[in-house]
Amino acid sequence: MNPTPRVKLLLVDDQPANLLALASTLESPALELVLAHSGQDALRWLLREEFAVVLLDVQMPGLDGFETAQLIRQRERTGHVPIIFVTAVNTTDTHVTRGYRLGAVDYIFKPLVPEILKAKVQAFVELFRKQRELRQSEERYRAVFSSVGEAILAVSDDTERIVDANEAAIGLFGYGRQELVGLHLDRLDAPGDKPGAATPAAVNGSVRWQRRKDGKVFPAEITEAPAQLDTGPAMIVVIRDVTERLQAAEAQQLRERDRMQREFVANVSHELRTPIAAIKGFSETLRRGAIDDDRNRLRFVRTIETHADRLAALVEDLLTLAAIESGRDVPQPKVVELEAFTRELVLSMSPLSGRRRVGIDLQLVDARLFVDAKHLSQVLQNLVDNAIKYNRPGGRVRVEAVLERDAVRVAVKDSGIGIPPDELPHIFTRFHRSARAKELAIRGTGLGLHIVKHIVEANGGRVWAESVPEQGSTFYFTVPLAKKSAVPVK
Repeated sequence: MNPTPRVKLLLVDDQPANLLALASTLESPALELVLAHSGQDALRWLLREEFAVVLLDVQMPGLDGFETAQLIRQRERTGHVPIIFVTAVNTTDTHVTRGYRLGAVDYIFKPLVPEILKAKVQAFVELFRKQRELRQSEERYRAVFSSVGEAILAVSDDTERIVDANEAAIGLFGYGRQELVGLHLDRLDAPGDKPGAATPAAVNGSVRWQRRKDGKVFPAEITEAPAQLDTGPAMIVVIRDVTERLQAAEAQQLRERDRMQREFVANVSHELRTPIAAIKGFSETLRRGAIDDDRNRLRFVRTIETHADRLAALVEDLLTLAAIESGRDVPQPKVVELEAFTRELVLSMSPLSGRRRVGIDLQLVDARLFVDAKHLSQVLQNLVDNAIKYNRPGGRVRVEAVLERDAVRVAVKDSGIGIPPDELPHIFTRFHRSARAKELAIRGTGLGLHIVKHIVEANGGRVWAESVPEQGSTFYFTVPLAKKSAVPVK
């Protein structure tokens, strides 16, 4: 008797230590673990081998997890492969929703819990084995089809009508067997968001709304696999009612949002307290007699001005962030000439770079962007300002741009203090300021990069950073290229 072939799992992460941790947890004689160190490497493996599930790290340099998932879904050969995102960076509602829209079937958040990881992977391994058996033999198909507890439909490739349904599907949809057989698969779909349903934003991924015979709708996770039946080519459709899972996820997201709001208020209060206390203290000092102190009063007034400027900058950043996150500041994209726009903006920052004795070099391309000009100005000004502030006297800042297929990738490089590796994943979060910046008393609100990330993504781009401590940092962002028919900005 031939031994059961091992099931292949694809583990994708650019960090060898993370791959080793995943592989150690999932190691089993029944599994063959394939390790990929980048999105490109993963795509090459998927062209050669068949995998039960892909565990995909979100944060990777170059081709990140979201982009890799999108390419996997676009390929006919790999479009059905289940993808589980593994992340430790961002668990916000927006982030999770984006993953579901790109076809994720689940999320696993670090630090990993071995029992949960094994259970989730095992479910897809078992499903893969069942699907493989369905493809191998009509008899095998019939045995599995009848015995599986999950709802399964067999759908004709030619007509997209149901040719068979197991007992679980009959119970799930509330139809009799004869009512289901012959029904067009679209009759079970309930397109559009349903009021009061759990996590409606997730329905654009592998979770879709389904309708029972009584008209009630429910979110379902849909998995499809090709099969060869005696009636001809077919698709095996597995439907799982995920109402409880999505309701639990929604409750968790609400709790997380509430925690983040409380943390945000606490951070704002902390950031406001310092400048307010300084302004109040020095004002009281002047009122109590220091206004007649010819030697120190001007220094006291300048200190008040400095903290007032800090307070104004924080309030301005908070207002900008509120406008973006509430949807009031919607991008109004038009054509922007990259080279002229960037040169003019950098020229306006020459007084700051001159005071700090930091030179600025430009290496741009003649490109027309389709972007909100105000937003582009905010992003460039923030990144160049940081590159100057976090630099050393006599250092250099370099702004580069290169063409990609349908976008421009802009890089702002500095020769400054750099960012420690353990802080790099957190630099785009609210109120994050590096320990070294605080040590060197480099002023900032801790909101600038968070705002940059929102703005870039709202304009259809992405942003990331690389850094070597004490050697400098490079911040990258992409901007869509303008189409020929786009209207130039005036």
